Amino acid sequence: MFVSKWFVLTLTWVFALLLSLGFRFWGFQHPEPFHIRPLLLFALLFGPSFLMGAWLLLIRFQTVETK
Repeated sequence: MFVSKWFVLTLTWVFALLLSLGFRFWGFQHPEPFHIRPLLLFALLFGPSFLMGAWLLLIRFQTVETK
């Protein structure tokens, strides 16, 4: 399904752009200071790298099984 590296790279950049635009729009709608919640901070900080790592491990184990 996600075989092309360019497709994954483009998908990642588009997702980051949409997330950024969403936060910007949300900031315009809620101008008060944002109170940082630790769970949200860790999710935004480590979530993308965890998902990419899990995806890479999944692809690695699938290619090992097919050989």
